[in-house]
Amino acid sequence: MHLAFYKDEWAYNNIADIALRNYLLGFRNCDSSYAIENVVYFELLRRGYDVAIGKIDNMEVDFIATTADERKYIQVTESMNREEARKRELAPL
Repeated sequence: MHLAFYKDEWAYNNIADIALRNYLLGFRNCDSSYAIENVVYFELLRRGYDVAIGKIDNMEVDFIATTADERKYIQVTESMNREEARKRELAPL
């Protein structure tokens, strides 16, 4: 198993400004997981973390937040009530 880090890939693949995203793509009321990821991403940056995405085979760690002293692996999901979602989110960790 190989863990690859992709710095700034999240920011590259996602429109960070939600208002701009809604303007370009149209408002999507059911897309709350994107908004949650957006908040987590910017909060990690605000706290001084270097933020990257990790990929293990076909699985993804939403955020890898690092400083000189620590590394955190963070999965973001709207709900883990379903067993399927829980397995999917915890598998790469």
